[in-house]
Amino acid sequence: MDKLQAMLVFSKVVEAGSFVGAAERLNLSTTAVSRYVAELEGQLGVRLLQRTTRRLHLTDLGQLYYHRTLHLLDEMNELESELLQETQQPAGRLRLSVSIPFGARQLAPALARFRQRYPHIRVEVVASDRKLDLIEEGLDLALRITNTLDGNMIARPISPIRTLICASPDYLARRGTPLTPDDLRQHDCLIYNGIPEPNQWSFVCEGGEVYKVAVTGPLEADNGDILVGAALAGMGITRSPSFMIGEALAEGRLVPLLSGYHMPQLTLSVLYPSRQYLPAKVRRMIDFLLEEWGGEVPPWEACWLQPPDGP
Repeated sequence: MDKLQAMLVFSKVVEAGSFVGAAERLNLSTTAVSRYVAELEGQLGVRLLQRTTRRLHLTDLGQLYYHRTLHLLDEMNELESELLQETQQPAGRLRLSVSIPFGARQLAPALARFRQRYPHIRVEVVASDRKLDLIEEGLDLALRITNTLDGNMIARPISPIRTLICASPDYLARRGTPLTPDDLRQHDCLIYNGIPEPNQWSFVCEGGEVYKVAVTGPLEADNGDILVGAALAGMGITRSPSFMIGEALAEGRLVPLLSGYHMPQLTLSVLYPSRQYLPAKVRRMIDFLLEEWGGEVPPWEACWLQPPDGP
């Protein structure tokens, strides 16, 4: 007896509610369907179905076996789907959501490399600083920088996102360098007002406690690029995610401050709706993003954390 085929026939009998209905769905004779179920019961040594002249009823063991059978058949179908995808060149449109600053600075150049590897995948980027619903927006996946994720989505952490405090050499030459978080009270701070408590800059102490410092300054904005631009021009001290300022730090146009103190850290994650029957194009993109940015030190930090070349 073909055990897998017998399990499939049994599941169709339950779904159809009769041997005749299952036979029609499977394009088999009613006799063949009845024989598969009888042989399956004989091999298992239990009765799965109670047969009456009017309808079929699952026994308690039949109910258990039916649900386990559905799970196994789903696993088999998913495995076959994955194997088929591995032999095919992934293609089609892939819709991806990302925040505007991260999309412009990090995703855009990475997509050029992704295109070289998978030329038949067309990527549509939905750049927004709003939290979009993947299902409602028809998105395949999303990149999020947060520690609070939607419980209905599958989330794969990619890399840590550190927040750094920095200023231009010109500003520091004029105003001096803060040595402790409390020194920030005496400086011009550039404030991102797109978050709760924008004028409170938080630091994590050695014991894990959060210490907040009240800051003020000549500029507030709901866009990080404006604040980084102002810091580069010497207007004040900015608090920015490392992916926005890595190049400026590497080139010395910005100087990291208070390196002995740490600010709360976020995580870059890729979100997608389900693991089941994940299209090849989505699976390839997830693997690519993990390859590009995975690890404790992401590339936007590695460029300025590397020690200088020797003489």
